[in-house]
Amino acid sequence: MKLEENISGKEILIKAEKALRGVLEKVPFINILSIELGKQLCKDNQNLFVNLIIDGNKKQTLSVEVKSNGQPRMASYGVNQLLRFL
Repeated sequence: MKLEENISGKEILIKAEKALRGVLEKVPFINILSIELGKQLCKDNQNLFVNLIIDGNKKQTLSVEVKSNGQPRMASYGVNQLLRFL
């Protein structure tokens, strides 16, 4: 499989939003209210905020950091970053 090169940040966000929407729409107790673009914190990542309703009455916001690099070590870094935040 050939890796895609020179993908713009906007294209990455569009793909990430579609993938996220596709996964969340399969969960029967989650309704997506909106997906909003957050501030760009650095050149290599963007943030999305997903506003949800869970179980018909609980509003939640899911914060998603979208990176152009999908290597496994980046996923591990993201998990560690989340653990430090909590």
